[in-house]
Amino acid sequence: MSAIKEEKDIKKHVEKWGKPNIDAGWTIIPNSLLENQARLGLTCIDMMVLINLITHWWEKDNAPHPAKKRLANILGVSTKTIQRSMVNLEQCGVLKRIDRYRDSGGRTTNNYDLTMIADVLTPFSNEILAEKKEKALSEINRPRKRGRGLLPTSST
Repeated sequence: MSAIKEEKDIKKHVEKWGKPNIDAGWTIIPNSLLENQARLGLTCIDMMVLINLITHWWEKDNAPHPAKKRLANILGVSTKTIQRSMVNLEQCGVLKRIDRYRDSGGRTTNNYDLTMIADVLTPFSNEILAEKKEKALSEINRPRKRGRGLLPTSST
């Protein structure tokens, strides 16, 4: 993407959300994830946990590692709720938990590999793209009325 296009996109976001809100940070979430939550087997809590993990995922190969307690505080739920959600997210194939250890050998927060989300979403995204293409083709092939047609005549 060109720097000029990126700058225009940022300006659009600033116009929409306001400069302080954009400067505080923002996250890209594919629509196919939001639109197919139920088909993926994700609850509302799962989605909020996943979205919050995504906000910590800045680079593809740099897995986020927020503490479950932090996520629980953000969402206003218990750490047990976060743990259950992590299990479901893993079972649904959208994340992989990776144990992390300190140099001293003690455990620390897990890494959460989210790279498989793109593969999981691709079939759903392809469905959306096919629907858009089909709609565009039907619009192109739809017969169009030309002119005003016949005006009713009065019989007096």
